[in-house]
Amino acid sequence: MRSSILADLRYALRGLIKNPVFSLVAVLSLALGIGLNTAVFTVVDGVLFRPKPVSDPGSLVNVFTADTTGEPNGTTSWADFNDLRNTNTVFTDMVGHSVMMAAFGTDGNNRLILGEVVTANYFDALGVPLAMGRGFLPEEERTERGHPVVVLSHRLWQSRFGGRTDVVGQSVVIHSRPYTIVGVAPSTFHGLAPGLDSEIWIPVSMVDDVEPITMNEVDPSPGNTRLERRGHRWLFALGRLRPGVSAAAAEANLDAIMAGLAAAYPASNTDRAASVVPSSKVRLHPLVDAELLPSGLVLLGAVSLVLLVACGNLASMLLARGVSRSKEFALRAALGAPRRRLIRQLLVENVVLALTGGAAGLVVGAWVLRWLATIETPLQLSVPMSFAIDLRVLAFTFLLSLGTGLLFGLLPAWRSSRTNLVSDLKADAPLTGAAGRRFGAGQVLVAGQVAVSLVLLVGGLLMVRSVTAARDIDTGIDARGIALVSVNLGFHGYSEGDARQFFERAVERLSRLPGVSAVGLSDRLPFSPNVHQTTVVVDGRPEATPPTGLTIDNTRVSPAYFDAMGLPVIEGRPFDSHDAPGAVHAAIINRTLAERLWPGESAVGKRLRFRDQSGGLIEVVGVVRDHKVRTLGEAPRAFIHFARAQSEPPWGTFVARTSGAVDATVAAMSREVLALDPNVVLMEAQPFDRLITLSLLPVRLGATLIGSLAALAMLLSAIGLYGLLAFSVSRRTREIGIRMALGADRRRVLLHIMREGLVLVAIGSAVGFVLAALGARTLGAVLHVPALDPVSYIAAAALFGLTAALAAGIPARRAASTNPIEVLKGA
Repeated sequence: MRSSILADLRYALRGLIKNPVFSLVAVLSLALGIGLNTAVFTVVDGVLFRPKPVSDPGSLVNVFTADTTGEPNGTTSWADFNDLRNTNTVFTDMVGHSVMMAAFGTDGNNRLILGEVVTANYFDALGVPLAMGRGFLPEEERTERGHPVVVLSHRLWQSRFGGRTDVVGQSVVIHSRPYTIVGVAPSTFHGLAPGLDSEIWIPVSMVDDVEPITMNEVDPSPGNTRLERRGHRWLFALGRLRPGVSAAAAEANLDAIMAGLAAAYPASNTDRAASVVPSSKVRLHPLVDAELLPSGLVLLGAVSLVLLVACGNLASMLLARGVSRSKEFALRAALGAPRRRLIRQLLVENVVLALTGGAAGLVVGAWVLRWLATIETPLQLSVPMSFAIDLRVLAFTFLLSLGTGLLFGLLPAWRSSRTNLVSDLKADAPLTGAAGRRFGAGQVLVAGQVAVSLVLLVGGLLMVRSVTAARDIDTGIDARGIALVSVNLGFHGYSEGDARQFFERAVERLSRLPGVSAVGLSDRLPFSPNVHQTTVVVDGRPEATPPTGLTIDNTRVSPAYFDAMGLPVIEGRPFDSHDAPGAVHAAIINRTLAERLWPGESAVGKRLRFRDQSGGLIEVVGVVRDHKVRTLGEAPRAFIHFARAQSEPPWGTFVARTSGAVDATVAAMSREVLALDPNVVLMEAQPFDRLITLSLLPVRLGATLIGSLAALAMLLSAIGLYGLLAFSVSRRTREIGIRMALGADRRRVLLHIMREGLVLVAIGSAVGFVLAALGARTLGAVLHVPALDPVSYIAAAALFGLTAALAAGIPARRAASTNPIEVLKGA
C-alpha cells in the first residue's frame, strides 16, 4: 500500500510538472486564499484563543472590583489589592499588573516603550523562568520609588544589547533615572496583553515613573500617589486558585473582604464588590472581548469566503482537466485499474496541489503579517506584536490545505473517474459528464463564486463609502490649521512646579511661531484613544442625575484652548486668571450637558459637585457648542472642560492654530519644545485632522482588508468564469462550426456564448445580493452609511457586471471567430 501511494505521488508530481500553466494558476489561487486565512488566523488566535504563556493557566482567574451600581469588571487600587492578597483564603497567590508606557533610553537615545508594571511575584507566580538573571524581590515592591530595577524582554535584550551575556547589572534610563537590569525574560514570553510584546517590566513601587494604559478610575481618597490613594484604581489582578476551590467560591470569599473594606473606607469603597472570572474566558477585558470576538469571527469569515472562491476555481479546473483526461482514465480502466484506484490517484494529485498552495500560502501569510505590523498608532510609540507563524499556525495551515485538497478534490475525482470505455476511447469523444450539461457542477461552482464575491464586494464598498461619508461629518471643530505636540514631563522626573514652568515657557515660544494665532493646552483631545471621565451630581438637586451620579467625559484645558480649537464659548465666559488654584472649580460644559441638567435654563452660574460630595463645588462659567468626542459616528455626548490651572498635571498636548502649512508648524513646534529639553520624548506630533483620520482606523482597515479581499475574489471569479467558458468553447468547436455552416452568423454565436456566462452571473448575483444584505447588518456598528446603501449595491452590480462581461467576452469572441470550413475539414 505504501509503495502504491508513493507511486501515485511520483505520478502526480510528473503530471503537474507536465502542465505548468495549470499547476501555477491552481497553486497561486490556493496560495492567496490559504495565505490570507493563515495571516488572519494568526492574529485572531493570538488575540482571542491562544492559551496564556504561563504554567497551569487553568488554575488562574481574573479578579475585578467595581461599583455594584456601575460597569462591572473594573480595576483595583494598590491598597485594595494588598488587602485582598493578604486576607483571602482561596488563592495560593495573587498577581497584579498593568500595561504601561515609559520613556526608555540607552546611550542618551530616548523613545517611548511598551511594558508592564507588576507585583514582585509576577514571574514566579506565573511560572515563567527567566532566561537570565532574576525576577523581582518582595522588598522591591514595598518602598515607593525606592527600587529602580527592570527586567528586559528577550527581543529588547537582543536588539538593544546585542544579546550580551553581561547585561545583568547594567543600567538603562527610565523616567530620567538609571534603572538596574536584573533579568531577561525568555523568548517565549511577551507579557499578559495578547498580541502585544511588553519590552520591559518594572515593580509596582515605581509606577509613578511611567504611565499605565488601563481603566483608570479615581475616587477622592487620602494620598498623593497611585500607591497611596485607595480610591485610585489602575491595577489588574490575577489569582491562582487553591486545589478544589471554584471561581464562585473565590468570588464569595473576596466579596466578604470587600464588604469589610466598604465599612472601613466608606468614601472610596462603598458599594464595591469583587468578581472572579476564569482566565480562559478573558483575553484583554470582558468589555473589550465582547467587541473583539465578533470582529475576529467576521474577519475570519471574510477571508474564508476568499478561500471558498479559490477552492471553487480549483474544483472547476479539476473538473475541466478531468474531462480532458477522459481517454487516459478510460485506457487505465480498460487495462484493469478499478475505479477506487483512479479516485485515489486523483485525490493524491489534488492533495499535492493543495499542500504546495499551502506552502506558498505561508509566504503570503508572513508578508501580510509584516504589513499589519507597519500600521501606525496615534502615539509616537512602537507597538511590537507577537503575531508569528508558530506550530499552531503551521498545524492550522497544514490541516486547511489538506482539507482543501480532499474536500474540493473529491467531486472532480469522483466525476473524472467515471468512464465510458466505448465513447472515451474514440478519437473524438463527445463531451460527457458535468462539463457537458447545461447546468452541471462547473456552472454551479461559478455561480457560487459570483455569489460569494458579491458579498465581499458589497461589504468592501460599504466600508469605502463609510470612510468617505465620515469625512463629511460635522465634528463641531474647525480641524483645519490645528497642529498638535504632546509631552509627558512625568516621564522625565519633573516636579509639579518645574512642569508648570516648562509649559508656560513652551506656550510663550510656540505663540511666537509664524502664522500661529493661538496656543492652548489640554489633557485629552477629542478623538484621542484614552478616555477621561468624572462623576458629578447637581449641587442641591442630586435627583437631577442618577443615584450614583452622572459619569461624564472631561478634560483640563488652558484659557486659549477654545480659540486654538475653534470652539467659541456661546454662553458665559472662557477661563481666565480668576480660575486659579484654591478658587471654586471652574467648568465649561457643552450644550448637550447643559440641556440635560438645566433644560430651558441658563447653565452659567449653576453648580455641580463631585459624586462623594467631598471634592468641592464646580461652577459652570461657560457653555460651548457640541463637538464629537470619541468617534465620528457617536450621538451628542455630554462633555465638561475644567480649568487646567486649578489642577495642572505634568503632561499635556500643545494645540496651536496656524494660518500656515500645518506639517511645517508641527515640525517647528517640535523643535521649540525640544529646545527647552532635548531629552523630552514627544508622545505625539501631528496635525489634528490626522488624529481624526486615525479614529477611523477600524473602518479604514476594514475597507482596505475587505476591499482587497473583494477585489481578489472578483478576480478569481472572473478567472473561473473565463476558464469554464473557454473550456466549453474548446470542447464545442465542432458543434459551433456546424451551427455556423448551417447559417448561424458570428453575432449570434457571440451572443449565445456571452448569454451562457451572464446567466451564471445573474443567478450568482441574485443569491449574492441577498446574502450581502443579510451580512451587512454585522457591519452596522462601524458603518457611516445605511447597511442597504443603494449606491454600494448598484456600484457592486455594475463593477462585477463589467468584469464578468470581459471574462465572458474573450471566449465568446474566440467562438465567434471559428472557421466552419476548417472545422468540417477536420471532422
